[in-house]
Amino acid sequence: MIRSAALVLVLLAPDAALAVRTRTWTETPGELRRGQSDGVAVADRGRLFLAPRLSRIGPEFRASGAAHVWAAAADARGNVYLGTGPEGRIMRIAPSGTASVFFTTAEPMVTALLALPDGSLLAGTSPEGKIYRIRADGTGEVWSASEERYVWALARAEDGTVFAGTGDNGLVLQIAGTGVAEPLFDSNESHITTLTILPDGGLIAGGAGRGLLYRIDRKGVGKVLYDTGMPEVSDVVLEADGSVVAAMVSSLEPDPRPPAVRIQVPQAAAVGSSPDRVGEIDERGGPTLEGVIEGLATGTEPRGRAVRGRVVRVAPDGSVTEIWRSDTEAPLSLTLDGEGRPVFGTGEPGRLYRIEKDAGADLIATLAEAQVTALLRSGSLLLAFSSNPAGAYRIEQASANGGWFVSRPFDAQGPARWGEVRWRVEGDGAPGGVDIEARTGNSAVPDSTWSSWGSEVTDPEGGPLGVPDGRFLQWRARLRGKAAEHVRIGDVTVSFLTQNRPPTIEGFGGEPAGAVLSGPIKFRYNCSDPDGDPLRVAVEYRPEGAAEWKTAVRADPMDGEADESETRDAWRDGKVTWSTSDVPEGRYEVRAVASDHEANSRGEGREFVTEPSLVIAIDRTSPEVEARRLPDGRVEVVVTDHLSPLGRLEVAEADRALFTVRPDDGVCDSRHETFRLSLEEAGDGATRKLRAVDSAGNATTREVPPR
Repeated sequence: MIRSAALVLVLLAPDAALAVRTRTWTETPGELRRGQSDGVAVADRGRLFLAPRLSRIGPEFRASGAAHVWAAAADARGNVYLGTGPEGRIMRIAPSGTASVFFTTAEPMVTALLALPDGSLLAGTSPEGKIYRIRADGTGEVWSASEERYVWALARAEDGTVFAGTGDNGLVLQIAGTGVAEPLFDSNESHITTLTILPDGGLIAGGAGRGLLYRIDRKGVGKVLYDTGMPEVSDVVLEADGSVVAAMVSSLEPDPRPPAVRIQVPQAAAVGSSPDRVGEIDERGGPTLEGVIEGLATGTEPRGRAVRGRVVRVAPDGSVTEIWRSDTEAPLSLTLDGEGRPVFGTGEPGRLYRIEKDAGADLIATLAEAQVTALLRSGSLLLAFSSNPAGAYRIEQASANGGWFVSRPFDAQGPARWGEVRWRVEGDGAPGGVDIEARTGNSAVPDSTWSSWGSEVTDPEGGPLGVPDGRFLQWRARLRGKAAEHVRIGDVTVSFLTQNRPPTIEGFGGEPAGAVLSGPIKFRYNCSDPDGDPLRVAVEYRPEGAAEWKTAVRADPMDGEADESETRDAWRDGKVTWSTSDVPEGRYEVRAVASDHEANSRGEGREFVTEPSLVIAIDRTSPEVEARRLPDGRVEVVVTDHLSPLGRLEVAEADRALFTVRPDDGVCDSRHETFRLSLEEAGDGATRKLRAVDSAGNATTREVPPR
């Protein structure tokens, strides 16, 4: 039923009692990994638990100046050897934790290491592709000249045969005890980056170029085990059941912006080799460095982000399961821990993940360095080695004595009052093993203006956080030693109530689009509320220049007399029709007012008013038409309308328009127009008629004056 009252719309729910008053925030598993932690791991499904104990080892190694750890190996005595760059040093970390330079190669990078049963060490280097044999006393020499540029991987079969994965030709070399290298397998890759010995003496090899995973028998016959679809297989491990776990990486996408800076480098000088050479550019040409200036527009359409890294499991039957993927992190190293679980390290940032039996990848540590480039199991210990800068860590199997996790700041999108926090507990833990507290502020990054940490909440069923109002909130969970050793917590949920914000209306307009009408007008718009409150929207009008706004038409879904199909559905679609039949002719301003009063406490409701208002003219009176025959036989027609501009003058015959007539001034756009018809256009006046139509659609028909 339509009434002369406010035109009302209810969005989201017809019953204001259903409006959501208090909202909650629960961090997603993916967002949890953006938090900070010390001694707390983040499970793949968003559970927090005490992480393995992580401690730095070899302080002398950190001070050695090495930037990159390419490879790691351990001997039977517990010594750990690290192949580093750019000085070509092999570092030794003794069981006591002290580090020293064990051997220095002539090449800048030591990219592969293999500890032999007799206590000696094989070291593959790049970019000269030599393999050194180094005795336990630190003396050594070139054992095998591979004739390749890069030696990326070394592996040894039980019969003593050594295999090398090389590049640029993507060969697997078989090396006898004398150091003589012979090709065993020629891949379709540029590089063979990783090798793993199978129980039958065969090999699993990963390539870079096409990113293929191969299985190679002792005769050198190979087949593709899996086409990864990525450029490089970075590492591989073999599980107890024969499954192969492989890590794959792709390069960072190049910057889509065209180079804005281009610097020519002298042919004979290394980049940055000497500040004295700056400016001495060889005019004959040379290599160049290119770059962009940050802040410049790309000039290209944004592209979808490529996958940066994947970890998959290839079962013995050949089936493949993806365990982990990331658009930003690259898995660079892979090994098995003491329980046979794959552990992998990533780059940018340097993180450690552990693959659980349910195939989930748990984030167990975040390192300060950029990449985790080597992992090694030595006895019961798991060791991790980083690059940029180089570092060494011990990861123990036992849980840490305690730890904490700090969430990312949450934005309530406006000043908020914060309530209780609650969480889910899995496992058996002693009382007091977990507590959560929070702090608030009004800046996106926590700083000195934020509040101090609030009350400690120890009951997972919920408790007040005791923090002041603020737009942003950050919570901190502490897991306390033995009491939390067998506990996982998740679904940390914080309740809050924001200060009510006003709704918005966009695209408010009328159909027909003209400013003059004689009948109904349909309004269209889009309505929304930032808090999700149900809304009521009133369409109001007033005579132009008047002070008081009046209501147009009611279509209230709350009204039991309202027609369901004509009002509620129309409002849900953002459209409604005003008949205008009970409004006098004249010019009117029309606006829409959205409010959420019924969804909020008394005095806290907000409104939104569309400005500027629409101006329409309601005109139901037809124009006046005066026509006379001129002495020369032409016909002069004067058309006048009291409110609307003229739309057109038609010449009709048998109730069918023949043509329109152009006014004397050339444009039909005013309330008073003069037209002249030629003899041919006017005819003899016996059959033709004149029909004048104003902008509102009102029409007047007159006879053409006879001759």
